[in-house]
Amino acid sequence: MTLASWVKLWAGKGIDYDKAFGNQCVDVYRQYCKDMGMKQCPPVVGAKEITAQDGQLECSIPQVGDIIVYDATPSNKYGHVAICVGIIEDVHLVIEQNGFKPEDPSYITWRKNNSILRCIRRVESLLD
Repeated sequence: MTLASWVKLWAGKGIDYDKAFGNQCVDVYRQYCKDMGMKQCPPVVGAKEITAQDGQLECSIPQVGDIIVYDATPSNKYGHVAICVGIIEDVHLVIEQNGFKPEDPSYITWRKNNSILRCIRRVESLLD
């Protein structure tokens, strides 16, 4: 599956991968990993705990197709996770779910480069 076909399949739909707590940002991460054949990290309390697994590499500058993990903020102690689908300078186009309204579907939005904790890239994508 390509990134474009994945976005077309899931954008605008609620993703509740684990069938717990409604549509959360971590559900987007888990669905993306499953559909792209990537290993997922063990269960986490918050998105900021997501780390690279075998066959993946942690980086600090996201590229299209990377998983972006955002640090906690004063208003969100869990952090956030989204999938990068485009980049213009220091702004990233991502597909995400907020989690503050767990009934809402996934959406595509622009995010500035602040509070990025790490990004996760498939090692195979370095060879593409």
